[in-house]
This record gives sequence, C-alpha cells and structure tokens, in this order.
Amino acid sequence: MAPGDVLLLQNLRFHRGEETNDPEFAKALAANGDMFVNDAFSAAHRAHASTEGLAHFLPSYAGVAMAGELAALEAALEHARRPVSASSGDRRSPPSSTSCTI
Repeated sequence: MAPGDVLLLQNLRFHRGEETNDPEFAKALAANGDMFVNDAFSAAHRAHASTEGLAHFLPSYAGVAMAGELAALEAALEHARRPVSASSGDRRSPPSSTSCTI
C-alpha cells in the first residue's frame, strides 16, 4: 500500500480465527494499517478478531456512525423518565431480541 491508501476488509466471518478472536489473526490484520476505526455499532458487542482483537494492536476509534449511535443512546438514557424499557433486535427477531428495564 502507498501512503494515503485506505484498506477495507470484506467479510472475515468465515476465517478460522475471526470468531475465536485469535490474537495471531488480529495481529496479522493489524499489520495492514496504522489505526482501527470501528463504524459497525451492530457488531461492536462481538469479541471477534476484526473488532475486539484488532483494538489491542492498533490505536482504535469509533467512526462517525458509531459515535452517532452512542450519542443517541446516551441522550435517550440520560433524559429518560424512569423506569425505562428498551428492546433491541435485528432482522432475526424475535430469536435474537433482548429487552431490559432500567
């Protein structure tokens, strides 16, 4: 790569070391860059090599979309009338949905 180039990685889910958060795989990924910007709020809870693992080897930052999601969540929780109920899920809901009361 030349200075100023940007490397975007496609779906790493099927790599053997991804879901096991293999430190050697994360280190190999980190060798390709100078920093890690995570903009995938929906995947941030996963302890995979390309997310949690990579953050151990590179300076790491939240991307613009991730920062927006976190700001919205913070605003909703800080200014909410208690108790608050929240429900979270994705296209596979209800099998993967969760809820909590704060």
